[in-house]
Amino acid sequence: MSTQDEKLNKFRQAVFAEADKQAAEILSDIDKHRQEELEKAKNDALELHFHSMQAQLGQIKQDCKRDVSKADLQAKRELLMRREQLSDQVFDAVRERLRAFTATGEYREYLLRKIGTALASCPIEGSELYLTAADMALAPDIQRQYAGLSLQQLDGGEIGGFLLKNEALGIAVDETLDSLLEGQREYFNNISGLRIE
Repeated sequence: MSTQDEKLNKFRQAVFAEADKQAAEILSDIDKHRQEELEKAKNDALELHFHSMQAQLGQIKQDCKRDVSKADLQAKRELLMRREQLSDQVFDAVRERLRAFTATGEYREYLLRKIGTALASCPIEGSELYLTAADMALAPDIQRQYAGLSLQQLDGGEIGGFLLKNEALGIAVDETLDSLLEGQREYFNNISGLRIE
């Protein structure tokens, strides 16, 4: 082979070697760029997924809070209803014991004493004493002890007791056992330990 062919061959090999080297570098750069783009796309997808999960988590938290609040409200409502049932049972039992008390001789003395205490702050003249229907049987005893006191039958008041009124003086004393018992409900709710918070 001639020197010129050899030189041309060497030149060709050098050019191809350089071309192969540049092609390898370009391919390497392309591969590197592709890897960077894939990594960036992967990171973008992860970030998008993370934000989506955060939004879903926030929604789940809101839903849970709403459900817990709803369940808490329902539980309080049920507790309030149960407390009312228990309170009614207690007051029904006390009401029955008061009815039994009104059938005793002690009740007569109690009623006369309470009327006397009420009349200490309210003169007999111009006053009216309203008795429950059950206590009207004691009217003769009351009129004997408190002569001149006007007696009427009270509408309502199932257990016993009285209502003393003097309209001219603006005085009203409610000693009906029904009112006295109902007046104890709030006190009972406070001391019974049946609080709902």
